[in-house]
Amino acid sequence: MENTKECHNECPNCGATGQDLDWHGSDTCDDYMVYAGLCKKCNCEFDEIHSIVYDHTEYDVPVEKVEEIPDNPYSLYMSGVSERDLKRAKEVEEKITEIIDEMVDKIVAGVSTHSLMVNYSIYLNLLDYAGVGVGDTETDNCIVEIFKDKLMERGVTKNKAEKLSHKLYDKIHC
Repeated sequence: MENTKECHNECPNCGATGQDLDWHGSDTCDDYMVYAGLCKKCNCEFDEIHSIVYDHTEYDVPVEKVEEIPDNPYSLYMSGVSERDLKRAKEVEEKITEIIDEMVDKIVAGVSTHSLMVNYSIYLNLLDYAGVGVGDTETDNCIVEIFKDKLMERGVTKNKAEKLSHKLYDKIHC
């Protein structure tokens, strides 16, 4: 026979509380939360049943999102970013393009690639401040691919362009 009693957080059989009770988790049933308990003193198994009552709602105010993302060659951002993030990403995109163009110009002009890679990779890594993806694997891969393509457009052999792009990747992806 099943008995009922009002005795919150205590054994319904012997009145034990606290450490003498072993709780085995909870489950929901209709509008109730059921907590299974076992009394260590008298070995009574029982269910404590609580009514589920609405309390409040928590939410975040939505930020205006941009649904259509324009050309994104460096994978700096994804759909659903705010206008502010999109503007910051576009600024970083312009700076990356400027850095790559300068690097390519200097390589084609014969400047030593070692010091060039070190200096420009520092500039690229500093762009991480914007929080729009610089330093992420996908973005770094895009930067290196565009760098390689621009080198080959300017007459650098595919083999040399690939070697230089690998060096750049090693410098920026750390």
